[in-house]
Amino acid sequence: MKSEKISDKQPESLGNSLFRLLDTRKISAADLARALNLPYNTINRLLNGITTDPKLSTLQLIAEYFDVSISSLTGDSNNDPSVVSNTTRTLPIVDWDKIHSSNPLSSLNLKNWPHWRLIPLESMQNLSQKAYGLKSKRSLSPRFPETAIFIIDPTETPRDNDMVLVKLRAQNEVTMRELSIDPPTWTLFSVTASSPPLYFNKKEHQIIGTVVFTIIDARAT
Repeated sequence: MKSEKISDKQPESLGNSLFRLLDTRKISAADLARALNLPYNTINRLLNGITTDPKLSTLQLIAEYFDVSISSLTGDSNNDPSVVSNTTRTLPIVDWDKIHSSNPLSSLNLKNWPHWRLIPLESMQNLSQKAYGLKSKRSLSPRFPETAIFIIDPTETPRDNDMVLVKLRAQNEVTMRELSIDPPTWTLFSVTASSPPLYFNKKEHQIIGTVVFTIIDARAT
């Protein structure tokens, strides 16, 4: 499948955009690598389209050097920071306390949102524009380290054994649970087995997001 269509105009590739910026400044890839204290191979792989999921920190360095936004660097005509290219995308990382509905992004100013994560689209080609990232927390360990980032898609229909975000209506709180479907019963098991299972009831519970992908980052040094 192809990735979602973002606009009628296809975005310029990161490599082509970087070539154009280098030409405008009249500098070489080696000059840029030296200026940013990056390996020449890093810049060269970007130019030639070999690297399709560059680190967000690398993109930020390049964008700051050329005084452009990341979305401009990656050729997005919509100037939307949630789109990096047709093979990668950045998602906003949302705090747990901001998740109260199936569309938490509607309450955020994404143009000025500081927390983003670059992801490849190969594994998530149908990811919706409502998708976002969510960092793990201590209560989900040891199953998930605190460096884990969950990619949540509120539009994805949950399936048996999926991890889901569940809003507890009475408490107005959101918890992560593992869904077990044995029709007609939906059971929400604790991720860490520290809490008893919940038997899904629409009057008491609302599934507001499905975990479609989990990224485990290396431990910070």
